[in-house]
Amino acid sequence: MKPVLWVPVAGFALFAGYVYDQHDANDEVDAYARKVAHDMQAQCAAQSRCPESPEGWKPEADQGFVTELRGLRLDYRAIRDRSEFRLTAYHRVGSYLALRGGVGQPVSER
Repeated sequence: MKPVLWVPVAGFALFAGYVYDQHDANDEVDAYARKVAHDMQAQCAAQSRCPESPEGWKPEADQGFVTELRGLRLDYRAIRDRSEFRLTAYHRVGSYLALRGGVGQPVSER
């Protein structure tokens, strides 16, 4: 192969590696978000009230709590007088995983 042909091949290889890493990061943050949601759901059921925040997450000015995993943001909010919660895992490409749970209801996602 001529040296000039290596440039597009190398560019494609770098792009494929980037896409794979992003997909892997999205899967990891989604798995973590599902685990946190089920942990929060268990606390909602046990205490008849959802936790204000997951342990160790940072408060935001708008009463939400955030953390990051692999550079991706997760956002938790206890709503309706802490009878429900919302947990959102944001992906780099503009998509996200939204989880919801609360007292007397199962965890759901979209």
